[in-house]
Amino acid sequence: MTKRKGKTTLTAKQKRFVEEYLIDLNATQAAIRAGYLLRMCGDEKRYYVYLLTDSRNGEIFYVGKGLGQRFAAHEREWRVMEKTNPAKCKRIDDVISGGGMVIAYCLADGLSESAGFRLERALISEIGLSRLTNATRGQMSRVDC
Repeated sequence: MTKRKGKTTLTAKQKRFVEEYLIDLNATQAAIRAGYLLRMCGDEKRYYVYLLTDSRNGEIFYVGKGLGQRFAAHEREWRVMEKTNPAKCKRIDDVISGGGMVIAYCLADGLSESAGFRLERALISEIGLSRLTNATRGQMSRVDC
């Protein structure tokens, strides 16, 4: 991720990932083709940007920024029916009731909070909000305001 005149742009590798993803909407295959070694999000000390995917087809349905175990909060939200984002919770319900799993992949880690917010917004923009269950185009940090 690079920042140019107040706007974050994706790195060449991140851009290639998005381009590969838009071919067949399969995050796993896109990551392989773009040269990423995918791993599950873990207990990070710095911020990371993650993708929630449907294990049945590899489709990304949510882009987020997190710290610690943030990626797991979405499924917990669905389980306790605390639906702050109904579209996301419905997608999680569809995945799980259809026999699949929600898989979270880290796309970038070791980020500052503002860098995480910028990358999250850039990925949502590149993939397209209409293809995702994100409620917004991403948040702004106090540094970005």
